[in-house]
Amino acid sequence: MYYQFLIPCISFFFNTIACLLLLRYRRSLTIVWSLIYAAVIGMIALGVLQALATQFLDFSQRDHFGFFLANAGIYFTASYCFFHVVHIPLASVRLRILRELEDGASLSREDILQRYGAKAILEIRLARLLQSDQIRESEGRYVSGKPKMLYIARIFRVLKKIALGV
Repeated sequence: MYYQFLIPCISFFFNTIACLLLLRYRRSLTIVWSLIYAAVIGMIALGVLQALATQFLDFSQRDHFGFFLANAGIYFTASYCFFHVVHIPLASVRLRILRELEDGASLSREDILQRYGAKAILEIRLARLLQSDQIRESEGRYVSGKPKMLYIARIFRVLKKIALGV
């Protein structure tokens, strides 16, 4: 039965290798989309490995379905953590400031506030929302665009409510 734990581990390995390859060779993809595509590739690997285990090992279908659910839970948890380990340093203002200072920049308080003030951060976020077509500008006003991230946010809100009761 210990082999079952190898299935999400091997799948996660496929995820990380796919992410590395996508980031290196598909420069047109953003980091977020590389992470998402890599997670899907890892999930496909998990399904194939689980199907192979079902084919070659003599357990009931119910046992294999339970193993699949457990392995999918382990895999999604690892992928979720990996997503944030890779993405948070890019998104965090504190880490950006520290990275700039570590790279040898000498910034005054005014420099930091000018670069990372609320207005600058808001402009960067609006530019990203426009670039990804999540919002559109129409007659000088912003309107909703493709709601992909909104759907993801709703899923996480439901998961948070289930997990934390909040």
